Amino acid sequence: MNQQPEYTFERDGTIWCVLRWRKSENSNGFTGEKVNTFILKEEARKEVFRLNRWIDYRLNFSYNWNSKLNGKAFTSIRLWNDRKYTIGMGYDIYLNDIFRGRAVLLSIKRIKLESINEHIARLDTGYSANECRELIRKMYKNKRMDWSSQYLAYLLFTFDDGKRGLFNSQINDNDGL
Repeated sequence: MNQQPEYTFERDGTIWCVLRWRKSENSNGFTGEKVNTFILKEEARKEVFRLNRWIDYRLNFSYNWNSKLNGKAFTSIRLWNDRKYTIGMGYDIYLNDIFRGRAVLLSIKRIKLESINEHIARLDTGYSANECRELIRKMYKNKRMDWSSQYLAYLLFTFDDGKRGLFNSQINDNDGL
């Protein structure tokens, strides 16, 4: 039997509410108390993961740099996170909140921003090393990073072909001819 999580979220009219659940003193059930509200569902989901101390195995992409999510394998440069990134673990891949498929992490390389070279930059983003470094600085501009000491994770994933999104199968150029 699954244990009731301490925090959940649900829709309340036009907003999303984060609820804290406690064992009811009067019965065998649980009582939910509203602890926070959000306009966006994704923000409420993230808050529930944080409060429950769950690891979020969902990777969101706002842009398909270098069309990397169209192939069988792809790379990603992210902030270093010992808990989140584990070789062999499966991750749900989303592009602008649209499910692209399930991918398995094949390798992790710990790098610093200044060690991003042309090879890494061109494969990951399609841009030069300098442009890629500037792009990463802009993506994390609200996080107050000390880039001289901050580590990044250079991640290599492969899609699990059996778990690709409905509209993400590869199209052969010769189909229909």
